[in-house]
Amino acid sequence: PNELFPSPFSSTARTPAKLDALKALFKFMADWPRSEEFLKVPESPWTVENMDDLAAMVWRCYAQTHFDYLRFHAPKPYIRPPLPWP
Repeated sequence: PNELFPSPFSSTARTPAKLDALKALFKFMADWPRSEEFLKVPESPWTVENMDDLAAMVWRCYAQTHFDYLRFHAPKPYIRPPLPWP
């Protein structure tokens, strides 16, 4: 991992960068089989305030699709402690 350029998913904070990353993942997965069961376009645009709903939808689709095809649980991002070295 590069501490100077962390992934938007490596923070619990609601940031515009994380919202953009979730929107990109949503767009990428929209063509996956059965994605219409999980991914719903909202009536109003996604914002930082309602991004938790987007995140839940995206990760649920990712995890279920991964399990459907590979029959084991999908690796998901998690918050790890800072590296003890520079």
